[in-house]
Amino acid sequence: MDYQEYEIDLHKVLFRSCMKWRKIILIGIIVGLLLGGKQVIDDLMVLNDDEAYTAAQINFDRQHSAWESAETSLNAQIENLTNQKARQEEYNEKSLIMAIDPMDEYYGSFSLYVDSGYQIDPTLGMQNLDYTSRILSAYNRYLTGGELYEYMLANTNLTDEQKYLKEVIGVSVNYDSAMITVSAIGADADIVQELLNLVKNGIAGQYQLVNDAVGQHTYTLVNEVAYSYVNYSLEDTQKDNRDKLAAFDTSIQSINESLEKWKVTPEPRFMYSPSKIFTSTVKKCIIGGIIGVVLGFCWYAAKSILGQDFSEEKLALCAGRDAKIIGFVYPGDSSKSLRGIDKLIARIFGERSSFPDFTSSAAITGSTAGSMAEANGSKKIALVGAIDPKLLESIGAEMAKSSGDCGVDVLGSILSDANAVSDLKQYDCVAIAVQEKVNNITQVSRQFELLKIWGKRALGAVIIR
Repeated sequence: MDYQEYEIDLHKVLFRSCMKWRKIILIGIIVGLLLGGKQVIDDLMVLNDDEAYTAAQINFDRQHSAWESAETSLNAQIENLTNQKARQEEYNEKSLIMAIDPMDEYYGSFSLYVDSGYQIDPTLGMQNLDYTSRILSAYNRYLTGGELYEYMLANTNLTDEQKYLKEVIGVSVNYDSAMITVSAIGADADIVQELLNLVKNGIAGQYQLVNDAVGQHTYTLVNEVAYSYVNYSLEDTQKDNRDKLAAFDTSIQSINESLEKWKVTPEPRFMYSPSKIFTSTVKKCIIGGIIGVVLGFCWYAAKSILGQDFSEEKLALCAGRDAKIIGFVYPGDSSKSLRGIDKLIARIFGERSSFPDFTSSAAITGSTAGSMAEANGSKKIALVGAIDPKLLESIGAEMAKSSGDCGVDVLGSILSDANAVSDLKQYDCVAIAVQEKVNNITQVSRQFELLKIWGKRALGAVIIR
């Protein structure tokens, strides 16, 4: 047998698969009902099991509580971050160090020497008490506590909060040398000088109290400096403070997005309530229906490629390149409602939009067969086929009516009927009836091969759809 390859026509495969829409939909309904039924059975089993039902109720309560608390938590986070951002904005606006140009920071300081008049008398075995350390400690508590800053706030317009003053004022006490050093930084020389003068005035105002309460003493200004310089570490500090605002914005935006997602998240429902059972069952039916339709379509597409839908190319594959299709016969009911959908599918795929009934399709096939036989000089056509004998008889009878001078005689199956093989001797032209989804490639190939062996001319195949 001379076999040849043929290409798969994807357009034809899709068309033939879509034409099985009735069975595909039926498969979808069956699979949907199976999955829906399984869901109902599973739910009923839980409802009838007290332990499982109680566990499901506890799990639902936990989920619902988590769902409710999510909104409270997200709103609390947004509120907290918003407050932190507001405080950071206020700090960036009011802070004295944020107003300083890091490339031109002004610095000033002064040192005070505290003298309590203490002297060691070598002639005495027991010395008087030295109050210097106590005096220094008293001044240190005043300079680093809130009392000095309250005084400064009352006498300056630079700021209205102590924390901003503490950032620009520095105090150090050296008990060994009895020195107090005070430093200040600012955006310009005038600010630095104002800050240092306020500290000096504060110390002067505190002098009499320390002198009377702790010990008599005097203090002397021994060193005072002022200059500007570049402070890269301040530049980093300012950048960090400004970057915090952008970080707050990013965090707030992220949490707002989470809150929006929460708002569109359905409120958890107890999965074994009547409405939830109904909803889940319907959902399973729909999912099962979709799966069934997809599987059904794939099944019929595979059958179209590998199976028993015969085209002229596939016929040539199994019967040789000279094999032809005489015509197509459409037995069975031709319901107008169903055919209407078939016609719509045919129009979509650009195929024939009309489907002849059994009589007209058999008559057209008979006329074609008669013309082909006359062209070969034959007067009789033998119709054979491994299909239902009654269907073969009815097709042969209808073909004979339109075959012209050539008659059509039905012999039967040459694969299983010895009488058909014996009667075939008196015929030169033979038409083979091939029924899709009944005959396979092997059967068709075998019939064409036998005719070739017996020296009979195979007129072609009558495809029954």
